[in-house]
Amino acid sequence: MVLAVVGTMKAGKSTTINAIVGQEILPNRNRPMTSVPTLIRHVPGKTEPVLHLEHIQPVRNLLITLQEKLATPAGQQVAQTLQQTGDTRELLDILTDDGWLKNEYHGEEEIFTGLASLNDLVRLAAAMGTEFPFDEYAEVQKLPVIDVEFSHLVGMDACQGTLTLLDTPGPNEAGQPQMEVMMRDQLQKASAVLAVMDYTQMNSKADEDVRKELNAIADVSAGRLFVLVNKFDEKDRNGDGADAVRQKVPAMLNSDVLPASPRLSRILTPGIPG
Repeated sequence: MVLAVVGTMKAGKSTTINAIVGQEILPNRNRPMTSVPTLIRHVPGKTEPVLHLEHIQPVRNLLITLQEKLATPAGQQVAQTLQQTGDTRELLDILTDDGWLKNEYHGEEEIFTGLASLNDLVRLAAAMGTEFPFDEYAEVQKLPVIDVEFSHLVGMDACQGTLTLLDTPGPNEAGQPQMEVMMRDQLQKASAVLAVMDYTQMNSKADEDVRKELNAIADVSAGRLFVLVNKFDEKDRNGDGADAVRQKVPAMLNSDVLPASPRLSRILTPGIPG
């Protein structure tokens, strides 16, 4: 079974995936993290996570192209613009030092570096007017994949089937047309889709944007969509309860809405700090 996990803006998608797996294998950052869909595959006995990036040549070719562009006057002008903020200055480092790109990353720290650099490369390519080769990763077997044992599945009989999570860019992350096509395609192929929403945004100015994102997800996953409302533990005495939350989500999804709390997931998951 492949469960695609997609989040509305800043909903805590990475935190949710980490809680399902039972350890922090995905980095949490303020800027959009998922540009290239990534598989997280349950492998019994695999206590140290390993990220495999087997289809690496398209990324190498892109790095060479961007390095050549950076050496031109036009590229230097783009670089000067990017260097105005510390956040984007780090993006240029992945061009000047490409030692981060390899076929395998072992352990949480290496995986963080690999995924962060890969996703930042997508942003950098867009800033420099170059398309990331998303079409090279249209087939699921060419996607990056993390092999790790899901702590909640330890001891389960293998004959019950396998579980693979698919970390998918959300509508707010899919800023490029090719990325949006890729997102829709992966959601259509998944066995089921888990959309993560932020409880604190449901009554805010961002509510309408969140609704639009959720409907965009629902368009390609009807009948297979479940919605998890995250950060439910931040509800105060005047906040909506679980039943009210269900009513706020489109009626077709009411029966599949799960109020959740990242704090609760940490309590239930040994090894993840609260």
